[in-house]
Amino acid sequence: MPVAAIAEHPTLDEAMSALESWRASFTSIHITYEIDEGILENSSAESAMTTGEYYWSEAKRFYWYERFAEDGKQLSQYLDWGDGRISGRAFYPRGAGLERERPSTLVYGRIDPQAPNGAVGRAVNALYGLWQAPTCRWLPEILREKHVTSQVVSLDGIQCLEIAYQDDHDKPHITLILDPRYSYLPRSMLTSWHYEVSQFKRFAPGIWMPVAGVLDLRERKQVWEITSVVFNQDIADEKVRTPLPGDGARITDMIQGKIWYHGTPPPGQGQSEAAEPSAIPGTGNPIVAQPHRSTENLSPVWLTLIGGLALGISAFLGLRRGNSSNSS
Repeated sequence: MPVAAIAEHPTLDEAMSALESWRASFTSIHITYEIDEGILENSSAESAMTTGEYYWSEAKRFYWYERFAEDGKQLSQYLDWGDGRISGRAFYPRGAGLERERPSTLVYGRIDPQAPNGAVGRAVNALYGLWQAPTCRWLPEILREKHVTSQVVSLDGIQCLEIAYQDDHDKPHITLILDPRYSYLPRSMLTSWHYEVSQFKRFAPGIWMPVAGVLDLRERKQVWEITSVVFNQDIADEKVRTPLPGDGARITDMIQGKIWYHGTPPPGQGQSEAAEPSAIPGTGNPIVAQPHRSTENLSPVWLTLIGGLALGISAFLGLRRGNSSNSS
């Protein structure tokens, strides 16, 4: 049951206060979810499902991974991440696994709503209207910067608050209906598509979350469900590191406004397009200005020399550790 009394005449000030209190009630969030993608008319598939995992922390660090499959066969996957300064998106080869493959496409930019080049990302289906991926901001922070209009509307006999604002100058208006029973969290969102929550769940006093709903994209409807929610859990550093791209991967640098290829460019691409910077911004995993070389391109002689050198270094370090143990 809702924990707060329902206001007879909801106001924008009340909604902002409730949303800010809701947001201040946790320092990080980790959710997993499933999406029934629906079947397009020209598709021969019987089912299409997306599974996802999403982390966020107050340091503007986030990790978001989604896997798409038709009839149980994985077709695509991608990873979004942000380390507090840089955010990006990585696409992986068809049918590959994160633990086995390097991304074939990498895009990155700044986490800065004022930066002209912006950042990279899109909204998590289950959090539409609540969290903005490119700038890593929650709804109360967004509304503080916008010119917001509001009016009271009745939805299923409940007095709710309808608010509207324009996200960017070249995008359509966004209309949200905020439900006072659930800390004024969005119950629906209307822009070029329609998002609606069918179920909320309270996880702790003052912490409500949408856990099921529908995203109507006109050509199909996505039915989503959050399968788990954990608050105040630290995000491991490796989750938000920039992944190393594979050989020939296409890299889009939104910060400097250029496109290049890592290592050997694909057939048909000129050498001038293969120039590499000294490193890709991000936590860890710097990519140096040397072309990526896989072991397939190395001769047996070089492989033998490299293997012998590695064994020699390992033996030397083992001998040092043994001497240190004997002397202590």
